[in-house]
Amino acid sequence: ANLGYYSRIVSGLVGGGGRVYAVEPVKPVLKVLARNLRRCRNVEILPYALGTENRTITMVNDSALASGYLGTGQNRVAQEGEANHERAMRFEVEMRRGSELFAGLERLDFIKCDIEGYEGVVITEMAPVIEKHLPMVLLETGGASRRPMIEFFRELGYAGYVLHRDRLVSVVRPPAGLKIAPEKDIIFIPGHRHSELDRYFCQRDADVAPTTSREGEDSTYTTRQGGATDATRSQK
Repeated sequence: ANLGYYSRIVSGLVGGGGRVYAVEPVKPVLKVLARNLRRCRNVEILPYALGTENRTITMVNDSALASGYLGTGQNRVAQEGEANHERAMRFEVEMRRGSELFAGLERLDFIKCDIEGYEGVVITEMAPVIEKHLPMVLLETGGASRRPMIEFFRELGYAGYVLHRDRLVSVVRPPAGLKIAPEKDIIFIPGHRHSELDRYFCQRDADVAPTTSREGEDSTYTTRQGGATDATRSQK
């Protein structure tokens, strides 16, 4: 969740009937996050890194080596042999499995995930939760993770879009002549949620047949959310 910029905004959007879960593992950042969200009664801060195990891990941040200051949004799980590993700032944090942390949710409408290349691990580990609730997902992904993430969501009945001039365009079938930056955030939308965003579409992904809702479900609830690796549960 970093410093809570998005979490604080979306706390107001979901209101008293909603719940925001802000996940932030790094203690110096966590202190600022807690202060920034102190008046947001509908936000629960989870002081963990998400991953495949429940254990203590090391996170690193080498942003100061290049820029001279610490980029609070650039903390990442340490990988053996990575450049500047030994010179980077190091933080011991607790890792938890997202599939367990969020297993008890009755409703999950939106996930925003920005975790510095670790999304392939976290999102696939949370597959049972995502399959159960089919939330919209705003994901920062690039490099080697981008294509597997697009395929992961497509197999679950999602279509991926990017925002271009206030319109959603397909990430796999963009309009002719439009070149999508390979690092641009992707909004993954399940088929039954497309109708909620009709006015924002430049064009829909032809592989997804949108419906108004899943059987027995209302599709008119608030869905927007923010914060790096955050989850929202909104209620009527």
